[in-house]
Amino acid sequence: MKKLSFTRLLKGCCIAFLLFFVFLTQMFYSNGLYKSAIWIDEFYQEHMKESTPSITASMTPDVIEANKTLIKKKITDDAIFIEGGEFTLGPDNCDNYAPTLSRCAPVPVYPVKLTNYSMLKFKITNLDFDTFQADIGKYINPHHDGFDRERWEKIHQHGDLPAIINWTMAHNYCQWLGKLTNLPVALPTEAQWEFAARDRGQHIGFMTNNNRVEPGVNVSSFKMREAIKDGYFTPVGQFPPSPLGLYDLSGDGLEWVNDWYSRDKPIGEGPFVDPQGPKKGYLDNEGPAKVLRPNQPDADSSGFGVTVHDRTYAAVSASVNSASQYTVRCVINSSQRIATHE
Repeated sequence: MKKLSFTRLLKGCCIAFLLFFVFLTQMFYSNGLYKSAIWIDEFYQEHMKESTPSITASMTPDVIEANKTLIKKKITDDAIFIEGGEFTLGPDNCDNYAPTLSRCAPVPVYPVKLTNYSMLKFKITNLDFDTFQADIGKYINPHHDGFDRERWEKIHQHGDLPAIINWTMAHNYCQWLGKLTNLPVALPTEAQWEFAARDRGQHIGFMTNNNRVEPGVNVSSFKMREAIKDGYFTPVGQFPPSPLGLYDLSGDGLEWVNDWYSRDKPIGEGPFVDPQGPKKGYLDNEGPAKVLRPNQPDADSSGFGVTVHDRTYAAVSASVNSASQYTVRCVINSSQRIATHE
């Protein structure tokens, strides 16, 4: 590993020197050298974008199959059945949330009717995502910076931490999980996510066990997150679940949903049955954006940015690095119960 790292470093230094040399000479020579400088710069940029194999590359076929068996079993153990119903997405009246919330997020508000579905009680973990990558034969380390590449490997030594992935990765994982289990697995819609977070649409302000945010008690504290070397999250399932049995809805990162991001509500009166969100998304600086819930990755005692209504956005193929906060959990779009424990 040290030899490989030194070779890559030496290669990078040589290319950097060539870039500097061509930059100097282009000031004195023809436009041809200028074009050469552009070509070398493009080559260097491609070199920096090379992906290094993640920890999944060390998984043997036997390990992959054992992990897949475990993941399939978790579907029946971890799927929380949620009976559908009608509710208002967003704060129809902020007074309904008093005194828990002193303010409500300025988000679209509209009536919704949902059919039954199940939601996985835990976020996708590093072990889940690494097994998926190993199974499809794509060992992708999404970090392009050298420090982050090494940090990715260290973070993924912790198999029970939430996986940090962009929307495309999250979508692909849920699709793979559906094929693995022969179930209609998908990313949750924004309506499904909020309905579950609000304990089937009730007027609760926070997605915790007691409608309060208590760092170190029902959500992670800064010291707890700091204790995980090279990581920012805490292992899934460390704190009491929501009344429905869902873990880590508040804190431990943001969560992707399937909807394109928009500040507008749907056209019409409603209720909107199983809404899928707008047909196109707000254009982020990295491309069209999908919704993330809530708005802040952490939950302090003030609860700022982590209410049941807070939301933000990022591009579907947003850059991922050690500071990213993107996590996800999947749903099963079946009107029948999946879990055997209920």
